[in-house]
Amino acid sequence: MKCLTFPAGVLGDREVRVALIGSCRLLGPFDRSSFLDFFITGYTHTLSEGIQKYKWMASKLSLPTEVSPYIFDQQQPKQNSEWSEFCNNLDIVLFEISSLQEICYENYKFQLNYFYRNFVSHYGSSLSNWYRNLSLCKEITAEDLDEIKSHFVNLSQIEINFVTNILLKTHLRTTNSLDLIALFEENRPLFPARAKFGFVTHFLFNSGVAPLLQARAKLINEVKNAAEVLRIDVYDPSNFILKHDSEIVLAKNGKDVNHYSQDFYPNIYAEYQNFLKNLLIKLG
Repeated sequence: MKCLTFPAGVLGDREVRVALIGSCRLLGPFDRSSFLDFFITGYTHTLSEGIQKYKWMASKLSLPTEVSPYIFDQQQPKQNSEWSEFCNNLDIVLFEISSLQEICYENYKFQLNYFYRNFVSHYGSSLSNWYRNLSLCKEITAEDLDEIKSHFVNLSQIEINFVTNILLKTHLRTTNSLDLIALFEENRPLFPARAKFGFVTHFLFNSGVAPLLQARAKLINEVKNAAEVLRIDVYDPSNFILKHDSEIVLAKNGKDVNHYSQDFYPNIYAEYQNFLKNLLIKLG
């Protein structure tokens, strides 16, 4: 999450406070912005993760220390009044929605990459089958749980209880446009009344594996359907991306279908800035 204050004359004729909540695809192009106020560690991929991060930053939500690595990729920073004040005076909030799949644990949402790295990989190969079944929405059996716990010979009982709780209570949920609508409407009162919102989607690209492209297209369609009902503007980078060669746009000389090349950051930054300008016009 990045928070920026654009001075008068950049986006419009007045100062504008903006929160960017998403992954490196949204936040990365703003790395060198001279208008950055602060960066809150941890990327998000879903709308629910993004709202969770905003609520935490605005001091409207407390997060248990033990699950911090699955949300922030490290221990959570200490909340402070400067962040909550910024949230109370926001003009524009951009949410990147690049996944419809949520990893849910009790009332919390885990970030996929952080959860895999800091939980699944951390506790070893004995969790591989459990994670595979999680992705298939299969519940863990008592036999599987006992087999996994047999490998935890070096863990304290407190840690074993914690891991067991995660294994039993974590599930994968696939959302759709109706879920996005309900989630946003439920949480809209937490934001400043005057705030304007924008959604940013993942992108399509010129070539790739058909199932991946189909999943991206479905994601974009669900986000746009939700945004239409909510009357929220959407920036879909796909048309802009498809005008350029993949080797120019994508990282690793076009082979990384999830990340922009850093050399392309200035191009996508200009696109984001134009999107913000259009939102500001509608904000009035």
